[in-house]
Amino acid sequence: MENVMIIFDLDGTLVDSIEGLAYSMNLVLKANQLKTHSTETYFEFLGEGIERLVFKALPETHRDAALVTSYYKQMLASYNEHFDKDLVPYHGIYDMLDAFVDMDVKMVIHTNKNERMAKIIVEHHLGQYDFLRLIGDDGIRKRKPDYQEVMALLDDFEIQKNRCFFVGDTEIDVQTAQAAGVPMIAVSWGFRKPEVLKALNPTYLVNKPEEIVDIVRKVTS
Repeated sequence: MENVMIIFDLDGTLVDSIEGLAYSMNLVLKANQLKTHSTETYFEFLGEGIERLVFKALPETHRDAALVTSYYKQMLASYNEHFDKDLVPYHGIYDMLDAFVDMDVKMVIHTNKNERMAKIIVEHHLGQYDFLRLIGDDGIRKRKPDYQEVMALLDDFEIQKNRCFFVGDTEIDVQTAQAAGVPMIAVSWGFRKPEVLKALNPTYLVNKPEEIVDIVRKVTS
């Protein structure tokens, strides 16, 4: 399938990583005698990267820049040890990616996660797939919903907007796709409830990875 690209979010879209994130941050909070949170609460903290997760998990009295930087470093160290806790690709992800390989679709990962950690997770769990790029938070480039990385991908690989699909599970992903003017496929199995995503008017809302394959095949054939 010539000149078709799919840009995937990572956490909540390709892999279920909530337990490792929650566990790692709670260890940091416990070590500093601060209140921990339930795993369910962490769903509300995710989508804008690990540094923002740290900010949201901290009490308001501990959110000045210097403290957030300190806790962020502690979180990265903790997460480096525990990122793989109960982490698995969602059911059907491998079959979906296999189908796109067979269709010769170009695949990219664009996440707000710390880029080094994102590369480790992809290597561990998705290393058999040839993603053209893995774009994460490197401390320099702007994070989603900034859409400049999407525009650069379109230019670099000469992809028309209607043949590029952005796949994600949060408001940030929808906003990124809409700002870039590319079709948005929101997934219901991630970190946001379907009704939240539906209210944002994504181009598509799917319940299973195989539906993404059907959409791409139908729209681009």
